[in-house]
Amino acid sequence: MTIRFRRSIKIVPGIKMNIGKSGASFSTGVKGASVTLGKNGIYSNVGIPGTGFSNRNKVLGFNSNKSNKEYRVQALNLEVEPQLNDAGELILFKGGAQLDDDLHKRALSQNKDIFLSWLNGKCEDLNKITMCATNFHYDTSDPKAEPVRYEKVPFNEFSPTKKAIRNKAWWSIFLWGGWKKEHLNKIKKINDTESEEYEVELRSWMDKKNKFEKEQHEHEELINTKRYSDKESMKKCLELFLSEIDFPRETLVSLEIEEDLTTLWLDVDLPEIEELPIKIAKVQKRPLGIKYKEKSETCLRKEYKNIVHSILFKITGESFFYLPNIDKIFISGYSQRADKKSGQIKDEYLISAEIVRDIWSSINFKGLENIDVVDTFELFNLIRKMTAGGIFKPIVPFEYGKQ
Repeated sequence: MTIRFRRSIKIVPGIKMNIGKSGASFSTGVKGASVTLGKNGIYSNVGIPGTGFSNRNKVLGFNSNKSNKEYRVQALNLEVEPQLNDAGELILFKGGAQLDDDLHKRALSQNKDIFLSWLNGKCEDLNKITMCATNFHYDTSDPKAEPVRYEKVPFNEFSPTKKAIRNKAWWSIFLWGGWKKEHLNKIKKINDTESEEYEVELRSWMDKKNKFEKEQHEHEELINTKRYSDKESMKKCLELFLSEIDFPRETLVSLEIEEDLTTLWLDVDLPEIEELPIKIAKVQKRPLGIKYKEKSETCLRKEYKNIVHSILFKITGESFFYLPNIDKIFISGYSQRADKKSGQIKDEYLISAEIVRDIWSSINFKGLENIDVVDTFELFNLIRKMTAGGIFKPIVPFEYGKQ
């Protein structure tokens, strides 16, 4: 893969940079859904082999889906846990063991509405995950909002307490000679040991405190001062803030800032359409469970073009918000595709836009759910070869140093 700009940010879902360490924090606004899209299903927060997406649990597909919530089957006086088997059928567990067929049938027949409600909620949650990716831009920061500032917080770890010096025991007055000397030496040894331990703990605490306060000062200086006047600080600041966003997938963002500090260049590694979930979940009543219907090609392409533009919109918006000096952003999105002649995987740019802050600021950021994020990019100087059906053809993006 050819990266046009030397500085790159790899953003991994679920792994965040906490620049404030022990308690200091700042917010990018309402977090987007932390979702992961995979060809064979929807996942959250652990790597999916063969893709750039990650997952913790498979939440849409044909593997069993556990629920931590148990439901009381009133007539049978049972607490049961609903799950889905590989075929998407509802199965019930009690204490980790699956109910036998007789209990299962009775539980379903006597409490069907409860389990239908659970299945409807499960379908809604599963299908919302794709929606969250297509609506990723909804909470983009308003460029006219008050600039974020870093507020220092005090070090919140208490210093170690020095133990009181031990004195000789009252009964030592009855000791004499070697016994008394032995007792006094024992008391001195205990006091010396506890004093040494305290000094070690105190030095460790001071080191942590000094490190924390140094980081606090550096972050305060970076965010409140340097990001307005220093190129490297601007890049570092953008890296920190973008890393705080819950991206739908592992995303690589390459960047460069021109010497006048007013123009930002961004290249974004976009998902491929093949990575999108290809199924939609619906409740089936016989047998009770969830069925997965394959999406049409038209539906997938519509979702894909919305996701592509939503990701680019979000990155553009946060870049303008967190870098107030920037007046213009050149943002380009590329994807990896197989060359039709050689079969080799290569980067192909799909979209490139020159976005000016003045026009960007005219967007109604309080009603982003009402805009068509695909059409919004037509407000700007745009290079894009996309059919109405959402098929992207490769383009030559804006070229750094020639604009």
